Amino acid sequence: MLAMLANIDAAWDMLVFDVRRELVQTTVRRVTVGTGKVSISLDLNGVGQVVLDLLKGLSPKSVAAAAP
Repeated sequence: MLAMLANIDAAWDMLVFDVRRELVQTTVRRVTVGTGKVSISLDLNGVGQVVLDLLKGLSPKSVAAAAP
């Protein structure tokens, strides 16, 4: 799993716009823009759901290989 997250840029580039939008809508609770500053609050339930969905699509061997 950590190996997958380490390559998030490459994975993001392969996603179509609709999937990117769904991921952002699921994982981001709020974006606050201030002078010289942007704050992003994550929805931890959404992040957890994305992780669970990813793990469901992986075989036990690939999950073990991704573990540190």
